[in-house]
Amino acid sequence: MEERIKECIAKYLMEICHLNNDEIEFEFTFNNLGVDSLELTEVIMNVEKELGIEIPDDIISSFNTINDAIPVIIELINNKNGK
Repeated sequence: MEERIKECIAKYLMEICHLNNDEIEFEFTFNNLGVDSLELTEVIMNVEKELGIEIPDDIISSFNTINDAIPVIIELINNKNGK
């Protein structure tokens, strides 16, 4: 599941922020990737739609890196699926 989430986030970073796949490092901050807050919001909205989840705004603001988002998204998917 973690790999699917990373692929999903990377897809939207490439599409919305015009990053190349080799520029995306999961431990880099979104700031280091050159992602501004508006782009991040758009990426998150697309990830939510694709994965069928809703990430609360107060949690989104705590994401500094892609790796920060992964466990939160996994937990939301598991909760949605009753796990």
